[in-house]
Amino acid sequence: MNKSISTISLARTNSNGLRPRAVVIATPWARSGSSNIFEAQTSSLADAGLEVALLVGPAEYWYSDYDSQLLADIQEAFNWPSVSLLSWDSFGRNAKAARLKGRLRWMLAKRDSELKIQARMALDTSFSKVFKEFLLAHDIEIIYANHVFQIMLAEKVAAFPISNSRARPEIIVETHDIQSSLNIKSLRRNTFSRVPDFYHQLIRDEVSLLSKADKITHLSVDDMAFFSSLLPSKKHFLIPPTLSPAVERKLTAIRSASSPKLIDFLWVGNDNPGNIQSVQWFFEYVMPHLSGDLIINFVGTIRRYFIKDESQIIAKYGHMLLGEVADVAPFYEAAKAVIVPVVFGTGVSIKFVESICMGKPIVATPLAFRGLSKALIERLPIKTAMPPIGFARAMMQVHEDAEYAEPQYSRFYDEHLSNKRFDELLSAATGLHRGR
Repeated sequence: MNKSISTISLARTNSNGLRPRAVVIATPWARSGSSNIFEAQTSSLADAGLEVALLVGPAEYWYSDYDSQLLADIQEAFNWPSVSLLSWDSFGRNAKAARLKGRLRWMLAKRDSELKIQARMALDTSFSKVFKEFLLAHDIEIIYANHVFQIMLAEKVAAFPISNSRARPEIIVETHDIQSSLNIKSLRRNTFSRVPDFYHQLIRDEVSLLSKADKITHLSVDDMAFFSSLLPSKKHFLIPPTLSPAVERKLTAIRSASSPKLIDFLWVGNDNPGNIQSVQWFFEYVMPHLSGDLIINFVGTIRRYFIKDESQIIAKYGHMLLGEVADVAPFYEAAKAVIVPVVFGTGVSIKFVESICMGKPIVATPLAFRGLSKALIERLPIKTAMPPIGFARAMMQVHEDAEYAEPQYSRFYDEHLSNKRFDELLSAATGLHRGR
């Protein structure tokens, strides 16, 4: 652990102070599905003429006593061309002192939920000199916070004394999910009570936090319908997920790749709880119905979970788990088709978005595209199945049908999930226009 550095900021460009500015607040989840949204937001705001700072906020108390690998991951993964300033000042706090303060605040707040505990971490955040200079140089028009538990950090940025004449920046929150439901499904324990919160406590606090925003954006129709009913006076906008601009360019290029197809089916992902449950389901219930001749590869950090906790699966299927690779593009190019066996989670699976961007045939469970509108779901050119034997049959059908790959896949992405469509919807939500 490296505790010698209290504040680190990375200045990307020198500004003349004349451009209006925006601050995007992200959680420290490098190379995650959410990071695609963070980068798409910064890119869209930069294209609209704003100079953008990316502030990485805390999400867990253990991030306070950070290690060098976490910071290296953040600096590498979030160092995007659209970002003028990258700051992760909130990681400089002492974890023990922060937890003690957090516990006292929790008790004063009558022992509220984990969402409020996470949100109050912002109260101990200190801004670096470089980040303060960014705020002082010119008016901040928009603060875009990702995940409900970053809203108090957004308020802290908005309250920074930039000038007496400055109007308060507009605060927008992207929900990403119904966090209350995620906490319940994952049995997440309250940091201080050490037991899971009740659903009504989580919802109460989630709605209370969201009420502090001026506008609320949602990745899925389900999230928008849910929160619109609870906060009807707020402005809500549906902005379906997209890929980061860099990933979109890379995967779009694969559409025309002529590499030999050496992999029958590919899965790519990390070892988050949803992925773990989904891959376990596939190995335990789908694999027994498949031919042993199929070449199926699982790429990503998911391997480390099974090595640590699933020795029987490793013994039987370990050869399929390839682990983390420097570049997944060659694997995507070599794959005939992609599987997205999602059995846990909410929103739209980023693996589904990646797969359809490439124009690859897809076999998925219905949860893979949860959150899309009914009209869009009816247009999806993919094989869907939930019972394990049905999923296996769908895989064999795609495997045996050489003509199954169709241009509709890439057309669907271009029309509904592309960076261009994301920019259009974000512009409508913010009132900004690209290239102004």
